[in-house]
Amino acid sequence: MESTLGDLAAAQGGLFTTAQAARSGIKDFALARLRAGGVIFGVARGVYAMADTVPDDVVAVHAMKVRAALLLYPDARPCGGSLAVIHGHPVWGLDLDRVDLVRDGLSHEVLTQLCRIRPSDALTRPDTADRDAALAACVVQVALDHGPTAAVVTADRLMHDRVVDAQQIAQIVDRLATRPFAGRAQALVTLMDGRSESVGESRLRILLVTNGVAVTPQVPVLENGRIIARADLGVDGTNQLIEFDGKVKYGGADPEVLWREKKREDRIRRQDYRVERVVWSHLDRPKILMARLLREIGAASPRNTEPHPTTKAG
Repeated sequence: MESTLGDLAAAQGGLFTTAQAARSGIKDFALARLRAGGVIFGVARGVYAMADTVPDDVVAVHAMKVRAALLLYPDARPCGGSLAVIHGHPVWGLDLDRVDLVRDGLSHEVLTQLCRIRPSDALTRPDTADRDAALAACVVQVALDHGPTAAVVTADRLMHDRVVDAQQIAQIVDRLATRPFAGRAQALVTLMDGRSESVGESRLRILLVTNGVAVTPQVPVLENGRIIARADLGVDGTNQLIEFDGKVKYGGADPEVLWREKKREDRIRRQDYRVERVVWSHLDRPKILMARLLREIGAASPRNTEPHPTTKAG
């Protein structure tokens, strides 16, 4: 029985439905026994996964829920944050409890325990086979649903990887002027910048910019006319650099990694730069972090930071 279900799940993204199990001769009472025994896991009503394949990561669980929803609603397609997740693009700040789907022919939004099913929308939920166009629209939908910071995190990576460009997103936003929450989408256009290379860098940059600090991502550091490093952020007009250390997440890092980072930082400092380091846990206390950064910036010296890139990537 277990091998039958395992083969069934393996053939369709790790999932199977009760109807498919029944066609294999495995009825509801048998599924209930397997679930009670920890062999299978209920992803949604009528959809199961083999328990040993269920991921721990909340984003990966959401991707599993998206696949489950598409088994239940094969005529639907993912939209908003769910579309970004299913394509493997980074997300942050999203409510991942429900899957966002779009179905043609609906006149209003429908909520189920698993899904938020929405009607088509030419701008934010277009019916298109063009993946890149759909992803540009999905970023705008994320802004409307979850706010600009959540959308910028995803937009930055899509722009950095040249999946979408800033113009694609801006053109959609320009046509949303009269929509509810259009200001969120307009803030997305102002804040997005494809030069940032990680979720943490994007969040740190947004925190600084929204607090009135002008910064440039990926500042080149020169030694004898040669680039020896690129700092995550440079405070414009000063010698203050800010580095986001994504390797240190709520705990320690490999001592060898820390040693290499120290040597790199020492080399940067010898070029008359100040360096302030931020780690994941600091982002959870933005008020304290911002006070510290403003103190450091206040102690920085003026510096002509040209030549820096002056246009946003993407």
